Amino acid sequence: MEAIILAGGIGSRLQSVVAEVPKPMADIAGRPFLEYQLDYLAWHGVPRVVLAVSHLHEKISSHFGAAYGRVELAYSIERERLGTGGGVMLAMAQVDGDDFLVLNGDSFFDAPLAELLQRHHGCESPVPRDSSAATDRSHTAPHDLTIALKRVPDCSRFGSVETDASGRIICWREKGIAGPGAINAGVYVVRRAFMESLPQAGAFSLERDVMEREFSARRFLAVESDGYFIDIGVPEEYARAQTELPRVAAKYRR
Repeated sequence: MEAIILAGGIGSRLQSVVAEVPKPMADIAGRPFLEYQLDYLAWHGVPRVVLAVSHLHEKISSHFGAAYGRVELAYSIERERLGTGGGVMLAMAQVDGDDFLVLNGDSFFDAPLAELLQRHHGCESPVPRDSSAATDRSHTAPHDLTIALKRVPDCSRFGSVETDASGRIICWREKGIAGPGAINAGVYVVRRAFMESLPQAGAFSLERDVMEREFSARRFLAVESDGYFIDIGVPEEYARAQTELPRVAAKYRR
């Protein structure tokens, strides 16, 4: 299974500590943040990644080129801001397969991809670590979109997602409400046919315009796990990532 990373973020809230590079290229202990995500995907057997880029995209393409180790890289360049939904729409033209992964380019979630793919496809037996196995025709794909969730002590910055015991989404709460909860951790398995069925065109948000509005009408699934999560979008979390992320992600580096 191939992946899209939404790597067009500007990083306006990080200007005091990160300047003149796209947010996914922010330095984390001497390496671009994006490298940690690519290590994670490579370890899970993802053979090809499309980087959905916009702001200062040359900084990304000149650093990575056409490959990162054994992972083939392609670039989907947004000439105007398309939001997360429009960015996926444009990038998926370069993705093969009926289903694909989508990752936010400014957060890292150590999600168990094998479990996520297994649940997305409705499999009873585990999917091997090599996620190419998820394209086997013996698997069915009953879900339009599978969302990885992470439970945090304060979800006010992110909003929260409530589910029933089966993983069906019951409620999507807006940002600003303090207290513990499960948040959208920015890792998705997406059905191509679902994206092609959406009425939206141009710029739109996959989260606000699709996930939050259509969860009761679409076949969405949420899978909660307790892996490490960090969003580098604010200076204090960016500072925390400098020591935590290299330690957590070391197992994925080859």
